[in-house]
This record gives sequence, structure tokens and C-alpha cells, in this order.
Amino acid sequence: LKGRPPPPLEQPDLEEAVPFSRQISPKCRLVDCSSPSPTCADTPDVTRLEFSEFRRKAAVLANEYFTEPDTKGMVASIRAMGCPSYHDELAALLLRTALDRGESERRSVVGLLALMEAEGLMSNAQLVRGFEKLVLAWDDIQLDVPDAPGLLVAFLSTKVGLLHKSLFARLPEELLQRLCRDMASSEARDILQSHLRDLSTFKQELSQHLQEDLFSRRSVDDFASWLRSAGKPAYHHEVVAGAGRAA
Repeated sequence: LKGRPPPPLEQPDLEEAVPFSRQISPKCRLVDCSSPSPTCADTPDVTRLEFSEFRRKAAVLANEYFTEPDTKGMVASIRAMGCPSYHDELAALLLRTALDRGESERRSVVGLLALMEAEGLMSNAQLVRGFEKLVLAWDDIQLDVPDAPGLLVAFLSTKVGLLHKSLFARLPEELLQRLCRDMASSEARDILQSHLRDLSTFKQELSQHLQEDLFSRRSVDDFASWLRSAGKPAYHHEVVAGAGRAA
């Protein structure tokens, strides 16, 4: 309703107008696919600082920002460091630090990252990579932040507007299982349980088709035919992971 404050960031907002397995978006890419991938022949990006020095200075800036939020000053300081190619690490640092803070600090970081993206200081792919770094370390983060699974999922809410909700389908199954156990009975929990069942079924079928189509009959066409008929493009990262493990 108009005038109603947005939901707290610690409350996962699971909306499933379209099944998560079918949700894909260019706003969940890890790299900018509009340009060719770099090779050894490409000149590395020029930065003013070494990576270790950048991380040290970024941590100082982050602590100052959480002590006394000054979004414009923070943006100016980040720009002055002259290290745009490291900004995925900056996104990870800011989001990770925000997990230890309260609701107002988390919202402040969301606003800061959105402004950086709007001003061209951070690409959407860098923002996604920063978020993915936290997702990959969620079990370690949870030791310090017990509700980390819910907080990470909350960043994907359409009401927050920071990251595209199609990233939800790429979250680790174990993270979602933990979140499901922690949630009270609700429509959101029912949606999450449905997604977990769908993901589990897909992974079981994937394992079967990898073994039968690829490794036994060595038929790429048969495997591709099954994958197309499954119609779940958001799970295709599981194909890469499953094939790598099985090989």
C-alpha cells in the first residue's frame, strides 16, 4: 500500500509468479557478455593500488561509512581510489559488513550500491559477483551471523531492488534447506519447499541422463534433447557442476 514502509531486509520475500526454474535474466550474469572475454593478449586493467592495498583502504572506508553514513562522500572516495576493476570485491565487502549490522545500515548499503551502479562506478556483473562471493561462503558467515541465509535471500527481493530475483535459482541447495528449516509456516515457506522439491527432482534426473546419455551411450544429442524438454534454464549451472563431478 502507498505510504507503507518496505519489509525488513531480514524477511525473505519469495514471489513465484513464474517458477524459479524458468526465471532467467541478463541481470544475473557474472561477466559482461556484451564484450569479448579477455585473453592473455589483452592488456590488464590499470589500477592505482595493488589488490591488498585496495582491500585495506576499502575496509577503512566501509567502517567509516557505517559509523557516519555519507553516501556522496563515500562515492567520491571510491572514485578517487581509481580501482574500478576491484569493485566486485568492494560489493562483497560492503554486503558482508552489512550482515553484521542492523536494518538501517543494510538499507543504507543497498542505496549506496544502487547509486554506484547508476553512476557507472560498478557494473551489474560486479554486483552479482560480489553477492556470489558471499553465497559461496554462506556456511562460514553463518557462524558469525546465524540468520545469514535469510539475509542473503532478502537481498533478492523485488521490493529491495538491488539484485534480480532470478539469482534465487542459483543459490546452493544446502543454504535454502537451512533457510526452510528456520522459517515459520507460511506461504513463502511453501514456495521454498516447492522449489526445493523441483530442484531435487531435476538433479536426480540430471544424474540419470548424464550417466545414460553422455557416459554410457556418448550421445550429446540425446542429452541435449532431454535438457531442452526439461525447460528449466535457470538450473543449467547444475548441469555444469554435475557433469564436472561425474567426469
